[in-house]
Amino acid sequence: MEKHKRNSTCIIVLTHNRLDITTQFLSQLFANTYEKFSLVLVDNGSTDGTKEYLEELSNKKDNVYTVFLDHNSGVINGRNAGYEKSKQLEYDYLSFLDNDQFVDKGWLEDHISFIERGYDVVGVEAWTMSETFRPIRKIDNVNDSFSYVGAGGMLISREVVDQVGLFDVGFNPMYFEDPDFCFKCDKSGFRFGWNPDAKVLHKPHQTMSILSQEDRHKYFRRSLKYFREKWKGHKVLFCLNK
Repeated sequence: MEKHKRNSTCIIVLTHNRLDITTQFLSQLFANTYEKFSLVLVDNGSTDGTKEYLEELSNKKDNVYTVFLDHNSGVINGRNAGYEKSKQLEYDYLSFLDNDQFVDKGWLEDHISFIERGYDVVGVEAWTMSETFRPIRKIDNVNDSFSYVGAGGMLISREVVDQVGLFDVGFNPMYFEDPDFCFKCDKSGFRFGWNPDAKVLHKPHQTMSILSQEDRHKYFRRSLKYFREKWKGHKVLFCLNK
């Protein structure tokens, strides 16, 4: 695989069916990203033609790489599989986007400018947690403190992942992998921030809707329990953009 030059970003995106959403997402990503980037598309066992579409796209574009998993392995395993693929590339920043996060013009350039203000990780959504580690509020005021930033839309300096690793598969298939990652970053002395003006629009329930409410609750409770056990005795983070 040909290596890319430095000063670039590797963007990892998961797909699972919903080809209509994926094609819209990719159209906007290519139209609205001006910074040099590589794209790793990880398909979680789609059966609706998504795999064939991604294969064709990869053949047409020299900056697109694909990973095809034979079943829906979950968000965390999927992102980690994308990261393993990205190790073959050279880049300064690693980014994760959900395929229902639609980007506006210059989104990546804006994100990079924000991280260069002195951050190691930046996200587009920030949340605060209760003392019992339960997420209680999505932050919408720049003066409010937050406990972590979400993985979807996250931009990470490569040195961070090289040192602290990526997402803990103990949270698979989903939930709490992002606060866990932010807590690990903080513990290792890395600084994460929230970009309140991020040019990324998240259209909710486009991909999560394939799961029943019962399953979502089950995964949430299981991951919350694991997070509490892992970070027992650790104080909830209350961070501010500075």
